Amino acid sequence: MIDFLIELGVNAIQSVFFIGFLYLCFDKKFSPLKNIISLTTAIAIYFVALYFITFHIDNYFINDTIQLTILISYSLTCLKGNKWLRILMSIVDLLINGVISLGFSYVVTVVADIDMYYLVNYSSGYRYFCMLVINLLNIGALWIILALFKHKEGPRTKFDFLAYLLIPLLAIVIICSMFLIISKINADNEMYGYFFIMITALTGVTVFAVYLINHLGKQKDIEKQLALSRQRENLYLENTIRENNQLQAFAKAKHEINNKLDCIYNLQKDRKYDEASELCRKTLENIASVYVPVDTDNPLLNAIINSKLEKASKNGISLDLKLGSCLPDCVKNYDIITIIGNLCDNAIEYLTDNTSTLPRVVSLSVKDHQAYYIIKCCNPIEKSVLVTNPDLKTTKSDTEFHGIGINTLKEMAKKYKGHYLFTEKDNYFIGSVMLLKTEFADKQ
Repeated sequence: MIDFLIELGVNAIQSVFFIGFLYLCFDKKFSPLKNIISLTTAIAIYFVALYFITFHIDNYFINDTIQLTILISYSLTCLKGNKWLRILMSIVDLLINGVISLGFSYVVTVVADIDMYYLVNYSSGYRYFCMLVINLLNIGALWIILALFKHKEGPRTKFDFLAYLLIPLLAIVIICSMFLIISKINADNEMYGYFFIMITALTGVTVFAVYLINHLGKQKDIEKQLALSRQRENLYLENTIRENNQLQAFAKAKHEINNKLDCIYNLQKDRKYDEASELCRKTLENIASVYVPVDTDNPLLNAIINSKLEKASKNGISLDLKLGSCLPDCVKNYDIITIIGNLCDNAIEYLTDNTSTLPRVVSLSVKDHQAYYIIKCCNPIEKSVLVTNPDLKTTKSDTEFHGIGINTLKEMAKKYKGHYLFTEKDNYFIGSVMLLKTEFADKQ
């Protein structure tokens, strides 16, 4: 009776995660209620099929055909997406189980020196142990495939990737070692009971550790997005203030220019040409100090460049613009604010901190070249930055925003399947970011 209940329990678990894997992979065709009903029905059908396969059918080819038919039928009738991809994922769903089952069962027969037919067809501690580990491996493998397929969860860094692999593998090695030790000493039922408790605890610790790594990764992403959101909020606040200051500056400049033009006219009438020429020069300097806001078809591009124009102007720095493109694919993509903002901030802050560096000009160019947008910013430097600070780490005490600058540019280049490059040439530091155009359309 216990053997029968264990087999039913395993069949129920397998039905849930085999059908559930497909359910999570693709979009659904129906309303939420109908989707749940179709999911529950498919799990029930798969469970009944596994019951008959386990107790009444010994042909492996027929077994696999029945399971694959149910998986493909569910994916084609109840889910949305590319038809061939749905069929492929159904095959992968079942194939993962087959590879893991045969592989691990073979390892157990070699290590424990027992017959494969006995292991597969007769109830024993070895069989139950294999069922437990194989199903855990199945769940882990399908979860990793799902994470990579959906691009939402799963490893975010190399450390996370290694942790996801090593923690479950180490847990399985420990469980296998414990089982082999118990099997060699002819343990009684009480010892097997303790073994089961230890397996359950170790499995719980493993699941919690993987969940914790995933949760910490999410938390880090949330904190980074919060920092970027604050940047954008500050940008809009600065943009509003800038527009008001600009209007006041225009009004003041107009008034001063009118007065100076009157003075120049009177100086010329009195034939005081040198004084008139000097006043003309000063007037031109005043006009140049009042920058003209950028006005393209891209409001986000306008906002970030005008903000940096004002920041540069306040620090006595000119911002030389070469806008060969207004980034038409990025009119709703706030990442462009982060990219241009960080490039310009790095250049402006360098010249602000190094007042003797000449010329005090930051050059920003935006253009499209074939399949890419290329954003490049350069500024003069007194000595090599890459030699003294090769990792380009911030020297600011306020690391909440400054510390994410260079890393954010690298992540943005990766996000949009592009490239980043920091170089130096002829006493100029040059930061460049290349972004694939088509990726912006996908991420609007």
